[in-house]
Amino acid sequence: MYRLVSLSGLPELIHGISTKDEGNMSLLWGAEAEVTANRNRFLAGLGLNYKQFVAASLEAGTEIVEVGAAEMGKKITGDALVTRELNVPLWMLTADCFPVIFFEPAAKILALVHCGRRGVDGELPQKVVERIGRLGGEPQRLVVGIGPGIGKKSYTWEGELPFKKSGGWELFVEKKDGIWYLGVEDYLTNQLLNAGVKKGNISRSGIDVFTDNNFYSHIRSIKTGEPEGRFATVVMMKDAKV
Repeated sequence: MYRLVSLSGLPELIHGISTKDEGNMSLLWGAEAEVTANRNRFLAGLGLNYKQFVAASLEAGTEIVEVGAAEMGKKITGDALVTRELNVPLWMLTADCFPVIFFEPAAKILALVHCGRRGVDGELPQKVVERIGRLGGEPQRLVVGIGPGIGKKSYTWEGELPFKKSGGWELFVEKKDGIWYLGVEDYLTNQLLNAGVKKGNISRSGIDVFTDNNFYSHIRSIKTGEPEGRFATVVMMKDAKV
């Protein structure tokens, strides 16, 4: 299990990111019995149960959904889950895109966000900060942990760039020998800063899942033929006094 250093010291949070050694966490890429066993082992290390979590059914878009205890055990359509309730585990599967945890400790607001190329292109990170603000949070108080995802040196694109947003990407892409290299994490970080999150409150795992075999990578699977899989991120607010 991998944990983001910046979040591990917060007594109000429980979080973890599964590694490849803990097995595939997606029912799309494995038998139900095997995946369920993998999930149970992973979550047991955090004192959680897989039937408790609110799961994001990813659309590679910018849908933000507020959830609570009523949604526990359900799959919710959207790329960002936000909760103001304690003891509601948020769950997300990724394989190249970045799982991002947002936590506002004073207002007790938690979000788990899927930040891939399309979501970042649609300014999802900035929109999540704005939504948290509307719920009573302050961007300057936000603590943000960016989990493992595909790095700029590994994320290549040939031909016309696939962005709908006309501006914003210029500083975060690079072209060499006719091939584009996409810095999704850099643009993600820039959006957080522009939305008012303090630089010192943003931490990045620094893990490129394409080159790090401890994590699944969809793009690596396509290029190497290795079995597909997904790793999980789970996070929950709890009473810090307990």
